[in-house]
Amino acid sequence: MSLCPRNLVSESINATPPEPEKVSSQKKPEKVSGTVLLLSSKVRYDPEARQGNDKTVPDTFSPSFSPSADLGRSETSSEVFVMNEDDALAFLKNNQPLPDDDRLTDEVIQRFDEVLQFFLQHKNVASLPLFLNAFGNGSGFGVYQLVEDVVQLFPPETVVPQLAASLDSSHRGVRYWCTQIAAYFPSSELIDPLTRRLHEDDSDIRWAAITALEPIDHDSVISLLQNALEQEEDEDLREMLGELIEERNTGDAGGTDDFPD
Repeated sequence: MSLCPRNLVSESINATPPEPEKVSSQKKPEKVSGTVLLLSSKVRYDPEARQGNDKTVPDTFSPSFSPSADLGRSETSSEVFVMNEDDALAFLKNNQPLPDDDRLTDEVIQRFDEVLQFFLQHKNVASLPLFLNAFGNGSGFGVYQLVEDVVQLFPPETVVPQLAASLDSSHRGVRYWCTQIAAYFPSSELIDPLTRRLHEDDSDIRWAAITALEPIDHDSVISLLQNALEQEEDEDLREMLGELIEERNTGDAGGTDDFPD
C-alpha cells in the first residue's frame, strides 16, 4: 500500500498577488552533477502516524511546516537538492537503523525519502541490505512502506539471503518491516527465520509472519501454521490461522514458491 505524495509547497490564503513579471534576460542555471530532486514531490507523510507525538502535520503543508526550510534551503522559486550515490549510501550507512518515530525529525525522514527516490532511479545492490536494516520503530511517517519498491527492483536470488539475515535483526522495526516485505518473496529459505517471528511477543510481527509463510509451497508450512494456532492467544490471529489452515487442507490455497531453491 502506497501513500500519495503530498505537495510540500502550500499557498497562503491571504498572500499578496504577485507583481506582473518583467521581461528580462536571465542566465541559464549552471549544470550540476548528480540527480536533481524537486522538493515539491518528495515526501509522503502520514498525518495519522504522528498521533501521540508532539509534532502535528496539517493536511496541506504550511510555511510553518516546511522540510525545505528545515534543511536550510530557500523556499523561493526553483528549489532543488542534488543527490549523488556517495551521499545516498553514506546516509543509509549512518542510519542503521533510523531513530524511532518519537525521535525521528522531519529533516531526517525527508532525507531518507530523497535517498529512496534516488535509488529507485539508480538501482544499486549496495543499497539493498542498508534499506533492509534502516527501519526504526514506527511507520517512518508513511515512508517506510515505500522501501518495498526499491527491494522489488532486485531478483529473488539477490533479495532472499539479505532478507533472511534482516529477519533476525535485534531491532524490532527491522524485523517487523522485513517480515512484511518477505510476503513478496515466498521462498523456503525464509521458513526458519519466519518461524522464529511466529514466537514474537508483538502480535503485529506474528501477523506479518503468518502472511509471509502462507504462500510458501513447502510441506512444513501447514504444520507450522497448526502449531502457531495451538499457541496463539490473540483471537484475530487465531481466526486468521484457522481459515488459512482450512483452505490448505481443502486444497483451495496451494501456495507457489516462485523461487526454486
